[in-house]
Amino acid sequence: MKKSRFYLLGNFRYICTAGSVSTMTSSREVAVIAILALSHEYSCARSKIIDLLWSDRCSEQGRSSLRHALWSLKRILNNDNPGLLQIDRRRICLNAEACIMDTRNFTDLAASTRQEDLQQAVSMYRGELLEALNINDRQWESWLGIERTRLEMKYAQCLQSLGGHYRACGDAGNLIDTGLQLIAHDPLWEEGHRALMEAYTLTHQKSLALKQYESYRDLIHRELHSHPEIALQQLYELIKSGRSNFPRAIPAGRAD
Repeated sequence: MKKSRFYLLGNFRYICTAGSVSTMTSSREVAVIAILALSHEYSCARSKIIDLLWSDRCSEQGRSSLRHALWSLKRILNNDNPGLLQIDRRRICLNAEACIMDTRNFTDLAASTRQEDLQQAVSMYRGELLEALNINDRQWESWLGIERTRLEMKYAQCLQSLGGHYRACGDAGNLIDTGLQLIAHDPLWEEGHRALMEAYTLTHQKSLALKQYESYRDLIHRELHSHPEIALQQLYELIKSGRSNFPRAIPAGRAD
């Protein structure tokens, strides 16, 4: 059975069953897909969708706007993949057997402890949820912000877990890449700076490890008026004193 593919991480893309890219011009049509994709069993009440996307309109206007969006979506989706979008008087749903969602695949892989699954999850995270989508509705913006944060945290946790795998086997190269990805995601995320300090120490680049700590220390002092955690300060002192002898790997959460 050929399936429709939806990509919500980064810029939205919809791939038809034949493999061609289809265009949806309405931002609210894309938003309906996202709400369904991130709902339990790809199913959501009409009333919730209206509340999220047309909260500034009266109930009748909201229902009318949803009907118009659903008519357009059904024409696009079901003409390509019959039965993909299912509608009744109360609920809207997507047929889970007829589509593939990157968000669902990402969260499933991110829940794994296997290194290969975590690496695949990281590669799937092309950017924040619906990166370029703009809808001027406070309820939608609140919902989208929560979902973006939830998925971003899963991405960061994947990177952090991968860092643990790379530490355990002394893979300094991948540990450096992971640290850089964490910092690119959030420069204030201490785990990214720890990963780089450990990796530089593993590759006998003491000066880089010390500079990494110092730049992070200055950053959080400037941005948060705070200081690095005690464990990171202790790691810095060990590296500085030359007593941080890590012949193979640095166990996660330890510096001795």
